[in-house]
Amino acid sequence: MKILTTIWIVLVMLGFNGCSKSMGSLEVINQSGEKIISGNIKVCNSNLNIPELQKDEKINFKFELCGDDHYRTSIRLASGNLIQQEVGYVSSVSHLVDSIFVKANSIEYKNKEVKY
Repeated sequence: MKILTTIWIVLVMLGFNGCSKSMGSLEVINQSGEKIISGNIKVCNSNLNIPELQKDEKINFKFELCGDDHYRTSIRLASGNLIQQEVGYVSSVSHLVDSIFVKANSIEYKNKEVKY
């Protein structure tokens, strides 16, 4: 038992947290018709911060996949509208490519491709 505990402590110290080394790609496209003032997307222990983004602009993110999850979004538009929505599905495939479209009052999600 003591050996298993020691092995577990060493793995934690080395950064092993059960996550795969698979990567996810996320493209966020502003189709709201106005500027995004700020935003945040939480997924797989990652906190993706969206800077000011003009209408029709996009930004790309990469994050480490870690089991089953979804995107928790919070987007503030120039009009003051705050859109908070949970969308999508993320799993530990070898590579995930998703898109999130910010609309005037909602978030739309599209899975573009999954490579195994």
